[in-house]
Order: sequence, then structure tokens, then C-alpha cells
Amino acid sequence: MTYGVYQIFAGLDTSYKDETTDKTVYDNVELHTALNGLKELVMAYYNAEIAPMLFEYEFVK
Repeated sequence: MTYGVYQIFAGLDTSYKDETTDKTVYDNVELHTALNGLKELVMAYYNAEIAPMLFEYEFVK
């Protein structure tokens, strides 16, 4: 099965809420940190490379 960033966030990046401190605790902190970094890189790529092309060909107004 092929996973995208959204599927990894939805299926693999699991967490629970600690009732004593009322904070979210992630089961795999390294995965969560890497996904947050990847999410920022994908957003920067989209804004730099894809969005201008969408406006150029008037797919987005």
C-alpha cells in the first residue's frame, strides 16, 4: 500500500491525551517531528512551484 503525507498523519501518527497534564503525547515522537518538518517543506514547495502555475493557467482565480 502506498501512503501519502495525509494517510501517514491519519493512520500512523497516533497519540493520546495525558489526563494528569492534559497534554497530547505522541506514540512515536520521531515520526511526528519528521512529519511536521515534511509538512512545512511540502507547503513551501507548493507555494513556490505549483501555485504560480495554477494562477498562470487560470485554474485558480
